[in-house]
Amino acid sequence: MKIPHERIQHLINIDKQYKSDGEMLASVYEEFGELARELKIEEKVFGNSHKSPDEGSKGEAVDLFICSYIVDDVREKYGIMMTNSFHWDDKYKKANVFQLLRSIPVELNINAYNVGQTAINIFIQRGGAQEEFLSLINKKLDKWESNQKE
Repeated sequence: MKIPHERIQHLINIDKQYKSDGEMLASVYEEFGELARELKIEEKVFGNSHKSPDEGSKGEAVDLFICSYIVDDVREKYGIMMTNSFHWDDKYKKANVFQLLRSIPVELNINAYNVGQTAINIFIQRGGAQEEFLSLINKKLDKWESNQKE
């Protein structure tokens, strides 16, 4: 999977110029919460099928994946880097989405791999394909880039 690592890191570096480590990590937890909220809405009777892929749980999974790079960036500063290679595995198509969310420890020892990989697994579980995942990443990075220019 060809993830635009350098582009993500470049945008993070720009944000670091005016945000503290705490603010950067808070965005990870915010995305985690938004993904959990979207997943919960989907489980309700009316769901959120009216939302476009970049607004619903798939979009939030992509946001969380992008934020996983922030985790490593902050951890690296303190000498606790833990990145591994992300992988795509279709076995998650039938996984319990809330079990996948529970696989992310919600304490300060979270690392980019378990956050990012869980985001990918949830995207797969919600019927997403690799091409769609990469397309949404680039779309969200374009939006992030345009917001930084303002």
